[in-house]
Amino acid sequence: TFHPAAALRNPAWQELLEEDFKMLGGYLIFAVLGYLLYTTELSLWQRIVLYALGAFGAVVRYFHTAIASVQEGAINKLTWEHQNWPTVLLAAAVFVFVKYACRYPLFQREKFVRLVKWLSGASFGIYLIHVFIMEQITYRFSINTLSGWWRLFGAFAVYFVALLLVKVLQKIPYVGKCLFP
Repeated sequence: TFHPAAALRNPAWQELLEEDFKMLGGYLIFAVLGYLLYTTELSLWQRIVLYALGAFGAVVRYFHTAIASVQEGAINKLTWEHQNWPTVLLAAAVFVFVKYACRYPLFQREKFVRLVKWLSGASFGIYLIHVFIMEQITYRFSINTLSGWWRLFGAFAVYFVALLLVKVLQKIPYVGKCLFP
């Protein structure tokens, strides 16, 4: 019979498990963090501190990237890794905001709920094509991706172009349902 302890002594299994854990390891922190924040009730003061830390993480992440990228003449992704502290702080703030935002009257209004559902219906399609859209916009309009304007507004432009394209393609019978369910 197969025994798990025997598999752990097998060098091939050890290597396979290590590689699987490395692959999962970068994202596992977000599942654990999300679970802990979801199951923990936070006071208003604790939430404010987390929001401030998230904003600080975002500022460090974006400004460090912009400044270091200009200095190096290439995109510096040092603070963009998933395991880096600016990303974790930003994720924690987003998790807490989503958890508590649902309680505010603004987010319970019917129009807002419809808008979120409409946008979420395109989120997978946007995810699938956003890199292509980004490459096309920067190539066709000769945009310097290191410029401050692109850094500030590029993500919004890519999102809205991808959203428009996904929503238009979803209107085409059969094609839209197959490409972007």
